[in-house]
Amino acid sequence: MRPIFTKLLANRQSHLARHLKTAYPATLDVRKAIRAGAGDIIVEPGDAHAGTIGTAFDMFSGLMLIPEYRPLDPGPTRAWTRVHGLINDSLTEFVHATLPDREEDDNFYRAIWVLAELGAIVRTGYSNPDSALEQYIRSKDNAEALLNTAPADSIRQLRALEAVAIEHLYPHLSAPLNASASFPAVQDIVQAESDLIAGDMLLDYKTAAGTPHKTTGARAFFPTESDIYQILGYGLMDDPDDGYGINAVALYAARYGFSTVYELPQLLDYLAGTAVNLDAARASFRFALEADYEAANAR
Repeated sequence: MRPIFTKLLANRQSHLARHLKTAYPATLDVRKAIRAGAGDIIVEPGDAHAGTIGTAFDMFSGLMLIPEYRPLDPGPTRAWTRVHGLINDSLTEFVHATLPDREEDDNFYRAIWVLAELGAIVRTGYSNPDSALEQYIRSKDNAEALLNTAPADSIRQLRALEAVAIEHLYPHLSAPLNASASFPAVQDIVQAESDLIAGDMLLDYKTAAGTPHKTTGARAFFPTESDIYQILGYGLMDDPDDGYGINAVALYAARYGFSTVYELPQLLDYLAGTAVNLDAARASFRFALEADYEAANAR
């Protein structure tokens, strides 16, 4: 069993989390600098599920940027049924067909939302029987009813996030583009998938709105420590000889239209507080991943 990278980051007792915290402790100043640069929020949150909005934006961006992009291509699991697969195939075909006319068709965004809900099943290995999607499946209703499981606020948010990204993100990305990219150098010991690799830059989307200020109510994008370790980790997973040639890592705060980019060696040095050898950093990072893999398979 391969542990999930983001779950290792969230588990403070994992070998990986302890290694990163010890080797690269100086995250706070980086996080503060990003908060200051992001400025004011552009796309306000609403009542649509925040996590599903994030997945839907990931998928939308893949469709916008890569003609052959397929949002989901899962292997068989206990949670992923034949019906899920049929819905996935049908909606994937639908979003590719309706992408050019999406300005006049809210059903495009509804379909992206349902695909994002399917993505949650793939990611978690669990299908909530009380979800609107599963209730639709049990009802055996028509396709229109399936699309109508998407909340109205999801359409507003996705359209707004699209407008911001068209202005602030997509025009500034370099080819080649790889969405949902895995990392061959470590895929035998960890489950990890980046949002986007553009040229030699790895980019992770963040759709968090930020907590309102207690006095003013204003929101600010303030990335977590795990957010910083996530992009750092993706950079260290890349094989310099047979990978993507990642030289920079970045966060895109989607609700703020703000990107921040760091050269990988410079980010390592800053977080460590001293000069870091990149090859040695990759080796120690893999060592921590291997320890977590062994721990997960010893149970």
